[in-house]
Amino acid sequence: MSKHLSYIGLFVGLGLACADAGTAGLIYRNPRPFDVTYTFELEPDPAKIDRAKDLKVWLPLPREWESQKAVKILSITPKPDATWEDPEFGNRMAYWDFGRRPEKPVYTAQVHFRLEAYDVEANVDPAKVGAYDKTSADYRLYTRSERAICITPKVRELAKEAVGDETNPYLQARRIAQFVYRKVHYKILDYERGRGIQCLLDYPEKDPKTGEVYYEGCCNQRSALAVVMCRAVGIPARCVSGFVGWEPGLPLKAPYSFETNLLSGQWAGARYFGRAMPHMWSEFYILEYGWVPDVRLLGYPWKERLILSKGQLMRSSYFLYTRSARLALTGADRPGIAEPYAGEASSQALGADARGLFDPGTNRKSQI
Repeated sequence: MSKHLSYIGLFVGLGLACADAGTAGLIYRNPRPFDVTYTFELEPDPAKIDRAKDLKVWLPLPREWESQKAVKILSITPKPDATWEDPEFGNRMAYWDFGRRPEKPVYTAQVHFRLEAYDVEANVDPAKVGAYDKTSADYRLYTRSERAICITPKVRELAKEAVGDETNPYLQARRIAQFVYRKVHYKILDYERGRGIQCLLDYPEKDPKTGEVYYEGCCNQRSALAVVMCRAVGIPARCVSGFVGWEPGLPLKAPYSFETNLLSGQWAGARYFGRAMPHMWSEFYILEYGWVPDVRLLGYPWKERLILSKGQLMRSSYFLYTRSARLALTGADRPGIAEPYAGEASSQALGADARGLFDPGTNRKSQI
């Protein structure tokens, strides 16, 4: 049985990440092959843009991660003006400057790719969690304070409240994940407040019945807060962005529409239509195991995930002065254990046992 995916909206990523392999205790299974066409359409208002600066488009290009293998870019059209790899996190981007091309009412960029997405199971024994090498470059990278993921006194206060007297990194990360999902009530406020940690913490709310202080934000704020709180107590953590879930039976409609404030006087329209959702989540590095997704700390069911980037917060582009932008992501997958595509044998699929397990491969391991 085939499943079909379609999205429409603005989705331009700038925040990205580095690679390493999973280890004992993390199991990657049930591979599903996806064949995806990723289309961005920009319909600017000529009266409101400066062609010299406002028609620049960046799109993330998928790559291999622990739970995402056999990635192959089949085509990119039109030919991008440049491709770029983030030197810190290893993500790839395609770049177009449509302001240097012939004027059109609609500008289109399209990426066609294939990949295999795996479920992740985490069987962590807290007693076997080791101590981090705090002098390593990877440890410093994934515990540092950044512009949008900034370790402030308030963040340290929340982290201390969440972990209490717990000292085990895995149990600390689990407490932080549970704390964040309880403390941050889901609400999309990107247009009103923007993105990042301060846009969340600057607007505390109080429950009228219990008096408990809580915050309002969506997945990008939840994941960023979990990441920065983990970093505040010395646990390496990173944000992950992509698409989650696959609901072929749902009608194709817009689940929400919002805009994101960017620089002064600049903003970007965002609207999605789809049967799977653009999403940001978090991962935590547990020594002797590897990168553990937040859903495995929270005990939530796994849903199919297509990864576009890891590392920093993903940001919408800052070239738009119009709401007329659309992203369409269409494709199909096949359920069950992945089979190699004709003429494109997948080493992961061919090496899988009857349950679909695989050796994560030769990605660079984090020295943490």
